[in-house]
Amino acid sequence: VKLSRLCEQDKILKDLEARISSLKNDKDKLERVLDMSHQQMEQYQEQPAHVHKIAYQQRLLQEDLVTIRAQISCVSTEMANAWEEYNRLEQSVEQLRLVLQAHMTRSDTSQQEKAELKRELWRIEDVMGGLSVSKTNYKITVDSIQNPGEIRLFADDIVISNESREQVEKRPGKWSYVLERKGMKVRRIETKYMLK
Repeated sequence: VKLSRLCEQDKILKDLEARISSLKNDKDKLERVLDMSHQQMEQYQEQPAHVHKIAYQQRLLQEDLVTIRAQISCVSTEMANAWEEYNRLEQSVEQLRLVLQAHMTRSDTSQQEKAELKRELWRIEDVMGGLSVSKTNYKITVDSIQNPGEIRLFADDIVISNESREQVEKRPGKWSYVLERKGMKVRRIETKYMLK
């Protein structure tokens, strides 16, 4: 039952991650269109009819932007809560695994029981192995939600900031893994550190 609930939680996180990504794409598109409308306002400032139309369109776009930002906030909160539940379930499965291992090593456990316990441990290992790939993505998504200013992606650079060099050095490994799965290459030999 615990393994099934953990798999269900994994699916919930996948769905939330996809929704956040889609909403962020929509937000980025709206912001680009709003940027263009601001430029058009400056360009047509001498033509009141155009300015009025552009201002009306801007108001509609701004309302949409507020709605999307609110949705991102709600889904981000859902994702953070789902991540906490995932971690709680994962700890529960780990405790179960430890109990099963301890029971297996007891001298009064029959060979048949040991075989059943071994199969159950394999099931846990298989599920946890399958979930570990997604877990890194979720961790990065939740980190970027909870600490939005810490990680920035540029055309060919990743900027990671934190309080200490040690904390910064931990993060590129996680990012490398996720970005390389998406077809990007990360070369850490060109890493530069800027200290405050």
